[in-house]
Amino acid sequence: MTPRTTKLKDASKPKQTDKVKTTLGKLAAADQALTRLAQRALPTKPAYHIAKLARLASVEIELFYKQRNDLIKELGEERDTTPQEKMMGHQAKVMQVLPANEETYQARLQELSDIEVTLPWAPIDLEALGELVIMPADIIALGALLKDAA
Repeated sequence: MTPRTTKLKDASKPKQTDKVKTTLGKLAAADQALTRLAQRALPTKPAYHIAKLARLASVEIELFYKQRNDLIKELGEERDTTPQEKMMGHQAKVMQVLPANEETYQARLQELSDIEVTLPWAPIDLEALGELVIMPADIIALGALLKDAA
């Protein structure tokens, strides 16, 4: 009789069934924090994991911003930038939602933000990042992209 051996699963590898389930609004809110995290020096495996998650998220985030901008164009008008906006690097003209359309804009933006999204990749495991220091605000922003928060 041959002895049976069992192979222990490597806890550092994401399961094929692990996916990030979130909303477009939460994903857009995580955009800058995810970008900052992706720019950090990390060991190869966590760096790859974050890079792939960032790539998958960027597709959805880009669609969110395009839809939001289309909504602003539909419900707004072009106006000159203020001196303060010019100092912040804005163009000579900006789009602004008309006050009469603000309620409609907010309702439709909320509808867009609430759309559920599933990214076919496991959330970020904070333990795999080792001693990396992450700002608490970034952890809050990353939300559902983190294994501990998922």
